[in-house]
Amino acid sequence: MTALAACANRRDLPIIALAMRLRSSALLLLALACSGGGDDDTPPETPGIALASLCDELVEADCARADSCGLFAGSLDRDACVRRQHALWCGPAVAAIASAVDDGTVDYFELAARDCRAAVAARACDFGFDYDLFALPACVAMLEAKGQQDQDCPFAEACADGFWCDARAACPGTCRAFLTSNTPCDPGDRCAEGLFCGVTSRRCLAQVALDAVCEPSIAGNSCRPGGFCDSTSPGDPVCRPVRGRGDGCQSDFECLVGARCVRNRCSTGEDGDTCQADADCIAGLVCGGTSCTAPLAPDAACNGQVACRAGYVCLEDVCTAEKAAGEACIGDDECLLGRCEGDLCVDAFDDGVACSMSRECLPDRMCADVCTPMPRSCVW
Repeated sequence: MTALAACANRRDLPIIALAMRLRSSALLLLALACSGGGDDDTPPETPGIALASLCDELVEADCARADSCGLFAGSLDRDACVRRQHALWCGPAVAAIASAVDDGTVDYFELAARDCRAAVAARACDFGFDYDLFALPACVAMLEAKGQQDQDCPFAEACADGFWCDARAACPGTCRAFLTSNTPCDPGDRCAEGLFCGVTSRRCLAQVALDAVCEPSIAGNSCRPGGFCDSTSPGDPVCRPVRGRGDGCQSDFECLVGARCVRNRCSTGEDGDTCQADADCIAGLVCGGTSCTAPLAPDAACNGQVACRAGYVCLEDVCTAEKAAGEACIGDDECLLGRCEGDLCVDAFDDGVACSMSRECLPDRMCADVCTPMPRSCVW
């Protein structure tokens, strides 16, 4: 390269640098143009659900689901659904959560509550109106238990790991620590995982394997998962494999995981399984005398043994739509969320409204000068 050429190259350096800067600026402008001129067009994240709005949001989702499933009929329309689900389905559980949050035994996560709402909206149509909200994992996940020893627990999930909610006497119950190995125990106590309370030793002992000699239990299963302590055969009790659905039993421990011993039969609450109350059956089924079954459809023949579908009542041996306020009636059970007064249905009073008798209030309420939720065992 000649000296002149080298000099020329040096004189070109500022020009080249300027060109490169202009090219970079052009590329930046092009990128901004492609992204909308620099504005962020990404939609904002859906906000969380404040606890004060939780029941409204869940009820709206559930009633929209019911509407799309064609579950409304007669007087049970969208407005009646909202009132019913607030009073009977969502309200008591959310009130218990609010109480636990105020007491500091539970943390509530507003963003996670969106997943609970989505789970409610996605429930199958055959679940009807009456199912356990907090059987949904997404709804349990919006809570974090913090309850420690001797703190109140209005529901089981209010107690932190290592504790359980003792609601045998009253609700709210009390968080109790699981008992450790070789600790003295009594009926109603709970030993830690893998332990049981022996009927003879009255101490928390380790569970034993299948085919091993076992000590009968007064709390917890004497045998490891998959077995139960069978004392019906001659000789020492021995851990035997659990029984299946429909098999005979004397205790829940004899039944496979997910089943309970109801009327001396292992029951999972499915159609045809034994039951004593609606709570023994899976969501969408009712207890029809002694076995779980679907509620009766509108206009179906009935005899009071099997419940009619929500919004219907058995009148003159036919599942008949419950009546709205202002319609003629003979008895209280004919009226949807109300009572029969002077041969006409009238709406029940909401909680907090002055009353003179419990029948003036919504179901599961009592009159204590004002309509008040009845004292009850813990929510779940």
